[in-house]
Amino acid sequence: MKGLLDNECRSSLLYRSFFEQMVQAAFWLDQSGGVCRGNPACEALTGYAAEEWEGYPFWKLAIAEEQETVRRQTQCAVNGEPMPFCTVFAHKAGPPVPVYITYGAFLAEGATIGYYAMVQKLSQAVADSREAQSCKVLDLSLEAAFIYEKES
Repeated sequence: MKGLLDNECRSSLLYRSFFEQMVQAAFWLDQSGGVCRGNPACEALTGYAAEEWEGYPFWKLAIAEEQETVRRQTQCAVNGEPMPFCTVFAHKAGPPVPVYITYGAFLAEGATIGYYAMVQKLSQAVADSREAQSCKVLDLSLEAAFIYEKES
């Protein structure tokens, strides 16, 4: 399957224009949730070179306390039930990075051949709100809107 996903993506304009030039981190995942490839923004987000995480489970990019949550959410996406969520990724040379993750599927001839995870870095203000359990996300077209509520 990984070979089919690679062939589909490498041969298309989508691979060059969308994936490689995106500002947002985009990870391509195989059928089991392993990382096949990531765009240059992935390296900027994590501090790790692509060859350091390609082939590893996507959930291992999260900090230790969040890995089980990311593993479960990735499994939900692979099972056809993707749900966006906030978590924290590890960074190779810096502090952990709060992120918002959404998933989608790659289709070829009507069959799912892989998945993608769009990972957006959150600001410190958003991260602080998330820690207070008050970060809520609304899906608005192609953009995300965040609503923050201070808990009393």
